[in-house]
Amino acid sequence: MDMRVVVAPLTVLLTGCAALSGTVSKPGPASADVAIPWIDVRPTAFGQGLATPVAGSDPRSCQRDDVQAIYGGATGPVAGRMTAIVNIVNINQAVSDCVIQGMPAVQLFARQAQIALTQVSIAQAQPRPILLNPAVEAPKPLIGKTGEAWVEVGWRIADSGSAKCAAGLQYATVMQLLLRDSNEPIPVGYFADKGTQAAAVCPSSLEVGAFEPLPVAAGGPAISPRYWTYTVDAPSTAMAGSAMKFRVTLQNTYYRALEFRHGCPDYIEDLEGPNGWTSGKIVYLLNCGPVGVLSPGASAVFEMRVDVPVNASPGSYTLGWDLDTGSTNFGTATASFTVR
Repeated sequence: MDMRVVVAPLTVLLTGCAALSGTVSKPGPASADVAIPWIDVRPTAFGQGLATPVAGSDPRSCQRDDVQAIYGGATGPVAGRMTAIVNIVNINQAVSDCVIQGMPAVQLFARQAQIALTQVSIAQAQPRPILLNPAVEAPKPLIGKTGEAWVEVGWRIADSGSAKCAAGLQYATVMQLLLRDSNEPIPVGYFADKGTQAAAVCPSSLEVGAFEPLPVAAGGPAISPRYWTYTVDAPSTAMAGSAMKFRVTLQNTYYRALEFRHGCPDYIEDLEGPNGWTSGKIVYLLNCGPVGVLSPGASAVFEMRVDVPVNASPGSYTLGWDLDTGSTNFGTATASFTVR
């Protein structure tokens, strides 16, 4: 069995797995019993995470009741300036994702009276939409950037170039955020330890940045949704030196319709046999073009095949099949068979 990964020309990839437009969707298979043919195409790259799909419809904007804000602590002062982090997580109990973006309005209160502060923008990259998935639990307070989104807030405890605050220090005990186009404040948990440790603020400006996503390498989302489940239907026996045909059923277990809008993902096969023998990873491109949009709970069936080496010893084998999901793991589907 040839274990080399062959790089296919781009024209072959586009023929075997038609790219799906961001605005035009193909209908899904007429029935889960209609199997999508296997294609003998290897991917040009590995680990792209294309099995993490884009939903067929854009998620809604986050609302007040969707999110929780938690104080991530402050550093400073540096030249009289304090820098704080506020983490944002999705606490929607209906398991609904939402998009947050732009710059919130931030308010500080001293013993229930609002401190008069003029909000100033912190120079950052262009604000971008951030998808917030429902969190398993809220981040712990005072540990920096966590969750899926965060925002920076800065204030002074002394006038620039001076060790004094000419306007007079005020002591904030409450911080709250207001999302764009919203008049319902979101309290920032653990900002001043429930009011027992006030934060010194020198009026009259408050610096606020745009919502920023937390990079996966720095901790990742609080939860990775399980978009797909898959099962393998393989014959009970196979012959050494032949290609064993089998089927994989891919089911949408997400609460919204899904499609492979960014292109077809690759999948991984591997065989394990007697005496610790293994084939290693065998990578192919999924023929996802005919899938189109899959509704919640809908399935697509794919024809598959795996080469059984001519020198495979007779005995029991396990076939493993998994989508290349990048950093997310949906779990490998397996099937057992006997080589004769």
